[in-house]
Amino acid sequence: MTVVFDFDGTLTNSFSSVALFKHLPPLKAIRCVVSLMAQKVGGRKDYQFLLVNALKGTDLSVLEQVGRRLPHQPHGMALLRKFQEEGHEVVVLSYGLKPVIEAFMEEHGLKVPVMAIDLKYEEGRVCGPADDPVTHLMLRDADDAKARIVRLLKLKPGFSVGDSIRRDKLSDSYLDIRRFQGPFALLRQVVVSLLG
Repeated sequence: MTVVFDFDGTLTNSFSSVALFKHLPPLKAIRCVVSLMAQKVGGRKDYQFLLVNALKGTDLSVLEQVGRRLPHQPHGMALLRKFQEEGHEVVVLSYGLKPVIEAFMEEHGLKVPVMAIDLKYEEGRVCGPADDPVTHLMLRDADDAKARIVRLLKLKPGFSVGDSIRRDKLSDSYLDIRRFQGPFALLRQVVVSLLG
């Protein structure tokens, strides 16, 4: 059985993109925060694209460092390990940045395919988004990209785990990780991401 995990809020108690803000020049960071708030409140859909552009010139090692330092979500990680131990194919499908997620997974000794926003580099520095179908869909379809990627890649998830039923329920069997987190989980994730 294929099991699809979300990343932010599911495997980490943080928002990986927000953790990157402190590595951006102040005006770019403020622009990203405003765009993120507009997305959450008003349905604006360009946040991920804006973040990728704001990261231009950032060294790949900074992204990897952020990934290694993200706090893990104990219930999500335990569940992922359990599915792996039982021999299931586990995949991470996220609106986050692939190099950040891969560094996080490596830090925790996990080998899991990651489908997320990937980046292009020149001399080890971000120069823009990668030109692949997953990145293209993630940057241009903030609501339905995960479901479209599952169809495009002909994945047949038997189970999915996430923190947003609207975006992460990719199979008939779904676990909302927020069941284990308590009433202030979202606030805690934002604070941890900013102070991390």
